[in-house]
Amino acid sequence: MQHNIYIICGPSGAGKWTTCDYLARKMNGLIWRPSDLTREVLREFSIADTRENLSKMMHILRNRFTPDIYVYAAKEYIEKHHDTPIFFDGIRKIHFIKRLQESYDCKIIFLDATLRIRYDRLTDRWDKSWESEMSYEQFLSDENLESEKENNTIRELADMVIENNSTKDELFDQIDTYIMKNA
Repeated sequence: MQHNIYIICGPSGAGKWTTCDYLARKMNGLIWRPSDLTREVLREFSIADTRENLSKMMHILRNRFTPDIYVYAAKEYIEKHHDTPIFFDGIRKIHFIKRLQESYDCKIIFLDATLRIRYDRLTDRWDKSWESEMSYEQFLSDENLESEKENNTIRELADMVIENNSTKDELFDQIDTYIMKNA
């Protein structure tokens, strides 16, 4: 079975979703986000969909059940779509990455940008209304959430690091260069 797995990582506002969306369209692939599973849980219990609540719920699920709860769901998704490129968006846990690497050849792409650029991107987003009203101080405070703590270590594991401080076209050029080199 062929598995084309790309794990797109980085802090909030670095361009993970933009990268996943671009690659999925370009390579006729699928996007898998652990936050989508968690959002479903929050929605079922009428808990506000905020960055803090997502982080707390992910922490609860991993600690209450098993640290591999998202890994199991991801592996099932991979096997179900074994011939399709899959782009994992927003992976923030080294444990998750290492567990997937035990079973699959995964390419890790880490995106980053300056704090101010990331903040501006978050407050301009339309998909998460709570981010559009976030103050810069709240954004800086959220950088200390449990979900953000492993970003520097993940960056060191990455096959490619993209400094995404410019335009989408420049981002896409960097991605295309990497994909062409590693295809």
